[in-house]
Parts: sequence; structure tokens; C-alpha cells
Amino acid sequence: MESRLDLGHELYVDNYYASVPLAKKLLQRQTLMCGTLRRNRKFLPEAVVSSNLKKGEVQRWRCGQLMVMKWKDKRDVLMLSAP
Repeated sequence: MESRLDLGHELYVDNYYASVPLAKKLLQRQTLMCGTLRRNRKFLPEAVVSSNLKKGEVQRWRCGQLMVMKWKDKRDVLMLSAP
């Protein structure tokens, strides 16, 4: 990845790699990140993770350029975006 940093690229990751600290580090290197999250990751906003949603509802948390989102379909989907 080192040769791809600082060029304004976007990185799409699965829930194994996605985390808030990684997204912050990538933003510092002008690299955007988007991906799904595991609900037991550290540094996730408790208000989003613990919210009970009905099908089709969305809960969001934004801090600067970072956004953590929970969406309910058949089950909960957690996403992280650093646009």
C-alpha cells in the first residue's frame, strides 16, 4: 500500500481490516476508505452499535470526515466511510 498512499486513492476493505484508527491514519495520508465493520471493534460509537432499528432504518454518527453507519435489513450492517 505504501506506493498508493498520498495519491488520493480510495480503499475498499472488508470487516476484517476496517477500523476507525485505520481510517484516521489513511485520511492523514490523503487516502479514503470505505468498508463494513464488525460490531465488536474498539472505538465504535456505542449509540450506533447498540441502537435497535426496524427494517430499513439507519443510524449515523459523524466525527469530522469519518462516518459510522448502521443499517437494518434482515440483519444489522455496520459501515465505516472516510470520504
